[in-house]
Amino acid sequence: MGRKKLEIKRIEDKCNRQVTFSKRRTGLLKKAKQLSILCDAQIGVIIRSNRGKLYEFSHATSLNEVLQKYHDVTDIEDRETIGIFEPKSSKYAGKQADENLLPRVQRYLAELDFDQLHVPDLVQLEKELESALVQTKAAKILVNTQQMMKPVTTLQEKKKLLREENELLAQQIAAMAKENTAAKDKTGEAANNETLMLLC
Repeated sequence: MGRKKLEIKRIEDKCNRQVTFSKRRTGLLKKAKQLSILCDAQIGVIIRSNRGKLYEFSHATSLNEVLQKYHDVTDIEDRETIGIFEPKSSKYAGKQADENLLPRVQRYLAELDFDQLHVPDLVQLEKELESALVQTKAAKILVNTQQMMKPVTTLQEKKKLLREENELLAQQIAAMAKENTAAKDKTGEAANNETLMLLC
């Protein structure tokens, strides 16, 4: 007796859905590892559960390197299509360029087949987009705050340096005043001695 063919559609039972996700995720990562070893291929796998938990796999190289190579290739293809050739800089080494974000989002949305999505899938997609928007706004606020704090930090550092310089000058003035007082005292004693000698 053969195995029952599973209909590919969303599993309604939450418990069964979680078990299936766990088993298939493990199987997918195992297959990715086998493929990378057997064929000496660079493979990167990212899985995001409906709870927002991330799972990733990459063999031999880091996932960032695999993603960078993928984006390098796709960007070169895009540039060749429209006839633009520019030097590349790593998107994952530092800040991602704003002009690259919109085409990536559009490409992701173009890959989605909205006719095949059900209401729960669309609700989940909406939640993911809202979450991404919140993260983007938080990152923007952080960057703006850091940029606003740079002059304040610079001013605080200047204030600290000026305070230290002021304290050093105050110490030098006090030392000079002490030396002047000592010199006056010696001059006064010498004058008194001369006066006494003259009186004798």
